[in-house]
Amino acid sequence: MDGMTPPVRLWLRRAIRWIALGIAAWYALSAVAILCLRWINPRTTAVQIQRRHRSANCTSAVYQAVSVRSAKPAFSPDLQHAVIAAEDGRFWQHHGFDWQEVHKVSSAIGERGKLDAARQPSPSS
Repeated sequence: MDGMTPPVRLWLRRAIRWIALGIAAWYALSAVAILCLRWINPRTTAVQIQRRHRSANCTSAVYQAVSVRSAKPAFSPDLQHAVIAAEDGRFWQHHGFDWQEVHKVSSAIGERGKLDAARQPSPSS
């Protein structure tokens, strides 16, 4: 910054400030959106969107989501735990984000340059 004129320095500071504010706003809005999921059921999931996208590009099968909402007390606690364990075997060992799986996936992406390894996390981990 030594050879810069004052207007260039001022512009650079403002640009960095706006970029930092934009990043902070993005994280704040993301946190609010995640927090809202605590009380609001999502209308769709990333898996459903992916399946719809695949079926739109494929002529053999058309994806149609079928779901039945039921109150939580309608299911026994053992069934609730079994469903959670089927989705995430390490659910009871972490607090929402399985950082070991995130690390595995990011390492696989770094090695391959693809997201293929992230599609099916290993159930034993």
